Amino acid sequence: MSAQGTSDTHPVGRVLAEIVGVAILYFLTGRLGRIVAPPPGIATVFWPPSGIAVAALLILGNRVWPGIWLGAFLANNWSSLHGSNALGILSFLATGAGIDTGSLLQALLGATLFRRFIGAQNPFDRIRKTLTFVGIALAMCLVACTCGVASLYLGGVLPRGAIFERWWTWFVGDTGGVLVMTPLILAWWHLGWPRWDRARWAEAIFLFLTVTLFAMAIFVWWHPTSETRYPADILILPLVAWIAYRFSQREVTLVVLLVLGIALWGTVHERGPYGGSSPWSTLPVMQAFIGILSILAITIGAVITERREAGEALEASEHWLRETQRISRIGSYVFDFRSWNWTSSEILDEIFGIGPDYPHNLESWGALVHSEDRQGVLHYLQNVVFGQGQEFHREYRIVRFSDGEVRWVLGRGELSFDARKSPVKMAGTILDITERRNMEMQLRQAQKMESIGRLAGGVAHDFNNLLTVINGYGDLVLKSVPAGDPVYRQVGEIRKAGGRAAELTMQLLAFSRKQVLQPKVLSLNDIVRDADQMLRRVIGEDIELLCILDPGLRQVEADPGQLHQVIVNLAVNARDAMPDGGRLVIETANAGPEIRDASRPERQAGQYARLIVRDTGHGMDPATLERVFDPFFTTKGVGKGTGLGLATVYGIVQQSAGHISVQSELGRGTTFTVHLPAVEQPVETVEASADAVPAGSGTVLLVEDETEVRRLIAMILEQHGYRVLEAAGGEEAILTHEACPDRIDLLITDVVMPHMKGPELAVRLQSRQPDLKVLYISGYPDRAGFRGQEHYLQKPFATEALVQAVREALG
Repeated sequence: MSAQGTSDTHPVGRVLAEIVGVAILYFLTGRLGRIVAPPPGIATVFWPPSGIAVAALLILGNRVWPGIWLGAFLANNWSSLHGSNALGILSFLATGAGIDTGSLLQALLGATLFRRFIGAQNPFDRIRKTLTFVGIALAMCLVACTCGVASLYLGGVLPRGAIFERWWTWFVGDTGGVLVMTPLILAWWHLGWPRWDRARWAEAIFLFLTVTLFAMAIFVWWHPTSETRYPADILILPLVAWIAYRFSQREVTLVVLLVLGIALWGTVHERGPYGGSSPWSTLPVMQAFIGILSILAITIGAVITERREAGEALEASEHWLRETQRISRIGSYVFDFRSWNWTSSEILDEIFGIGPDYPHNLESWGALVHSEDRQGVLHYLQNVVFGQGQEFHREYRIVRFSDGEVRWVLGRGELSFDARKSPVKMAGTILDITERRNMEMQLRQAQKMESIGRLAGGVAHDFNNLLTVINGYGDLVLKSVPAGDPVYRQVGEIRKAGGRAAELTMQLLAFSRKQVLQPKVLSLNDIVRDADQMLRRVIGEDIELLCILDPGLRQVEADPGQLHQVIVNLAVNARDAMPDGGRLVIETANAGPEIRDASRPERQAGQYARLIVRDTGHGMDPATLERVFDPFFTTKGVGKGTGLGLATVYGIVQQSAGHISVQSELGRGTTFTVHLPAVEQPVETVEASADAVPAGSGTVLLVEDETEVRRLIAMILEQHGYRVLEAAGGEEAILTHEACPDRIDLLITDVVMPHMKGPELAVRLQSRQPDLKVLYISGYPDRAGFRGQEHYLQKPFATEALVQAVREALG
């Protein structure tokens, strides 16, 4: 709706067209209004232009005020312009100017009050705004009748004795015009032309025909007696209410105009409840009918529209509440403690897996709670909620009635009390938190694995130092003792035990995902083929091994030795699950982005190579499945397993940027699926190293804080032709380097030492001797802080591995 429109913001031609259009419409409707003006035609029973003028100002703006004044001038003075007495014409025109000015002022006042108290919205869909409009109509219509009657009296046209009668007729006629025409125009302006389907149009036509026939029957065809004359018109109101209920204020205002047109026509022609020997004697009653019908119609319409919109809003709110509950998996309930019955929302029924026939009583609620949690929930409800008056807030498990699935829920509720402070109801919500609990469990599992991994890494460091000494001296003794000597066999057993301990340490490091890998671009198919013969020996003849290899398998980048260990560990696990024989299937395939799993954030979309190891063994129950990758967890007997096999697999896969999953059911076997990121590079060729390590030469600065390890390394290197300078720490190494008159060829340093770490020592010495070569040794697997080009040897190491690493470092 327009506000205070001005001509300087619109084209002049358009403004002139609007002014002329308003003037013509005012004039024509004014001529129609004169039809029901009682003699001498000074005031009319119903004056449509008064409502048209207000609507024009509200829609087009105040810029069309000249059109209102011009239309009023023509409507009020048209007959006087055809007179022969020039002086009389001028006198009447002067009187008419006062009337026309009053009509304009009335319209401007009404538009101003409308904008001030109602605004630009449609006022006829809210009862408060509708009543405000009625008040504005009554107030504004005091202007034109007062100005008009005063002008007529001062012009000598109206005698003193007829002032009030004409004033009243004028006031009611203008008010009727505003109450009928302004709602009609504004409602159609705001709502526009109806967009209905055929059924809606058919209903509207039927209703309007019904109203027309009913109005014709009452106001045209009926000739009532004096006893039944006036109440009959009220019978039209139910039809108006019907239209308001089925449609909108747009149709209501049109029906009011239709009914009033028929009523006025019948009354003028002396028919209907307001007809008589002289229609002018009943027209005042007709005016009352116009006012009552228009006010009741727009009021009833506003009430029905407001209630309908409130119902639609409530229905929409309930719909979106159901949708938000469905999306967030939140159900609601109300528990009545007087009847011990409860009501539930649709989503709560879905969470519980119940239907409309499920009994809603205390016993049925308790039956849904998991048997292990039921007593705790009831105790909490009785002692905390009822006993202390606190709100219900508890996580517990339920067993779905429909399928027996166990779900975790978060129950919340708040008590309401009666006048005696006794609890009567508890209203609350039930949130399905199963996915959140699963995520928390996975997070706790990851944190537990990480904590044990850090512990394993620390233990491995100290253990590696000890194993370096044990295995190193064992190798030296074996070389110095004849093979036939009994001591040789005893030392050999010690060396074997040390080797097994070293393997256990490597498993700990693999599980902790801190083992130093040597990744290469390779094919999983090659790893499976290389392991084929060994796997057949490991699993035994009573287990059938079937390898299904994808010839188009993508390459991956990983440590081949570690992948070999993954396959062996999974095969051994499968063998132990099939004590009576069975089938072991190892399969490779490509996998794409479809493997993304929202519950596992580490699983990213991309291209993968997939390794599947499937057996027909006895399978695992859910409790075992939850802990299958836990370190030191085993279902084997005492002494038959370390509990690190699958934990090692898990660590290797995670460290290789992949992920592993497992599916298993009791009696239906187990399937492990490993996904490793695919790469585009070709497979790398690995050159075989020489079996024998020849002697070397050069000066080596050995820095190791563990005395036994330092002495062992020095002894081995000296036996292989190297000159060794020993230092127990960084500061001592710097002093030894400064004091050495000869050139030092290689720095061998432990990574983690007190006071000064190995990388820092290397930087300081290389600042003095830039061409100094460096070989790092460590029982810790973490290589953080390395510059990427230094040589590295992981403890524990064999004698040959040490000598070979020194030769490679020296180049």
